Amino acid sequence: MTAAEILAPHPFQRTLRFVIFTGKEQGLCGSFAHAHAAVDAGENIVAVLNPDMIAWDADDDPILRLHTHGG
Repeated sequence: MTAAEILAPHPFQRTLRFVIFTGKEQGLCGSFAHAHAAVDAGENIVAVLNPDMIAWDADDDPILRLHTHGG
């Protein structure tokens, strides 16, 4: 939400859409349905940023490793 507030006053050549889903572990129903609806509507999605579980600390130490290279 903070990113949306920061970016809101700026003009962009493309539409920015902030979409939030829950329940990923229960079958991707929200994101799966959203992606299919976008394809069915002929939307031209050129980029997706998915910060899934960003900054989650499994071992409660003070070190954070952020991996940004996608495969």
